[in-house]
Amino acid sequence: ANIVSYGKDQIEAEQIADSIFMLTDVSNAYLVNTADGHVLINAGTSTQQERNRSAFEAVAEGERKYIIITQSHPDHFGGAARMADPETKTVADRRFPDVLAYYERIAPYGDKRLIQLWEPILGSQMNEIRDYGSFHPDLLVDGKMDLTVGDTRFSVYSTPGGETRDALIVHLPDQSTVFSGNLFGPAWHNLPNLYTIRGDKIRSALEYVRSLELVRSLDAETLITGHGAPIHGRETIDTALTKMRDAVLWIHDQTVAGMCAGKDLHTLMREIELPSHLNDVGHMHGKTSWNVRAIWTEYIGWFEFRSTTELYEVPATSIAGDVLEWAGGSGAVLDRAHDHIAAERPLEAMYLIEMVRAAEPQNLSAVEVEKTALEKQLERIDGENLSEMMWLKSQILAADRRLGKA
Repeated sequence: ANIVSYGKDQIEAEQIADSIFMLTDVSNAYLVNTADGHVLINAGTSTQQERNRSAFEAVAEGERKYIIITQSHPDHFGGAARMADPETKTVADRRFPDVLAYYERIAPYGDKRLIQLWEPILGSQMNEIRDYGSFHPDLLVDGKMDLTVGDTRFSVYSTPGGETRDALIVHLPDQSTVFSGNLFGPAWHNLPNLYTIRGDKIRSALEYVRSLELVRSLDAETLITGHGAPIHGRETIDTALTKMRDAVLWIHDQTVAGMCAGKDLHTLMREIELPSHLNDVGHMHGKTSWNVRAIWTEYIGWFEFRSTTELYEVPATSIAGDVLEWAGGSGAVLDRAHDHIAAERPLEAMYLIEMVRAAEPQNLSAVEVEKTALEKQLERIDGENLSEMMWLKSQILAADRRLGKA
């Protein structure tokens, strides 16, 4: 919540280098002054576009030559139409139109998931920042594009291993500065989210590593990300990037080795952990077990060769009535779920609760037990992963609503 709403009260652009200014939005926007005009890197959200334009105009020198958009999430480009002047050229990756079309195509479904996930923390604010608006880049980057404005060189690189397939980074070689956008997610020195539970295409582990290696090869003194303060120092940046790379390669290699050794997906999700020398790579954004699953799915798809039932449209809950009958009714099943919760096995309890709720959708006792299991699981994770925490909170809120408590 702090990452997303940190800059909502910011009025003036913050100077973070001799010619660089920052506005903190859902994802940060930056202005780079040159001897012959200025360049924006990202444009913030549509809801903050008036503030962003006013604040940047107060520090801008000369004409607005370019707006460079580092990916097709609306917190990066939502304000671009308002920020652009008639002569401004907008720049995005060559994949931008297709990726944006994908988001717009699934928006009636995807936006519901997004709002549900974030509502416990941000409330109705998610209804505002998700607007995609209308944006059509003037220039599309295919691999690399070099731009020069006044005395400043900009090298723009495609980095499809980021949060979206159309991600870009921007290198200012004369200032030894790289703008990485959200290539590394919202939190620095964390695992990437190769699959986000809000719903998105799976991101390739090896493409992420290749994009990371491109950033490393630029040997920057300053790394400016999509969120938070800049990171300074070549050694500091390189050390962190090396560990992030090694962590992803470890998860990738262990997953592939486990698959080839005949281990099943859930076994690998349980067994694979980062070695001790990589334990300081955070799990706030990505999570080891989820990345194992993303890598598995990227390589082999959804059929695990575990059960014939995987191939068909009949879910396990279709026999929920049979399970309850054989178990002696929903009361007995919920009692067993309580036993699992008491024994610190809330996930096992949830399987039983799902059977009761499938057979008896109006059973409020099942909702009460479900809420208890969700609260127990929330305690167990201790807030390590943002998406996991938000999901559990959203389900607790949903349970409270069914019970008339919210």
